[in-house]
Amino acid sequence: MSEYMAAANCIITKAGPGTIAESLIRGLPIVLSGYLPGQEYGNVKFVQENGVGNYGKGAREIADLVCSLLGDPDEMAAMSKRAKDLGRPGASYDIAKSVGQLLFEGTQETPLREFEESRTMAYSSANTSYRVTMPMLPV
Repeated sequence: MSEYMAAANCIITKAGPGTIAESLIRGLPIVLSGYLPGQEYGNVKFVQENGVGNYGKGAREIADLVCSLLGDPDEMAAMSKRAKDLGRPGASYDIAKSVGQLLFEGTQETPLREFEESRTMAYSSANTSYRVTMPMLPV
C-alpha cells in the first residue's frame, strides 16, 4: 500500500483509522467515501475538522470533490502539509514501547499525545497489578 500511496496525489477511502493514519504520514489529502456507523464516524469529523480531507456521499459527490481538489494545487498543497503535520510515523513503535515499559519495567515514559478523555483498564495477578490508560482519539 505504501508504494501506491507514494504515487498518489490524494486518496479515496472509507474512514478506517489505519488508512487515514497512513495517508497522514504520506501527506495525502483524503476523500472519504464511507464509514462504519459509530466506530468510524469520529474519523470523518477528525479528517474534516483538521482540514486534511472531505467526505462525499455517492459517486457524483466524490468525483466532484476529487476534481475540485486536483484543480486547486494551492489547496492540495495546504491539505498535504496539514496531513504531514498530523502524521505520526513512529506511533506504532511508541505505543509498543510504552506498553512494554509499563508491563515489563513498571514505568511509563510515553510519548503518546494526551487527550482529555481516556479509558483505563486494570490488570492484576497474584503478585502484581497493572493499570493501563489508553488515549481516545479526538472526536
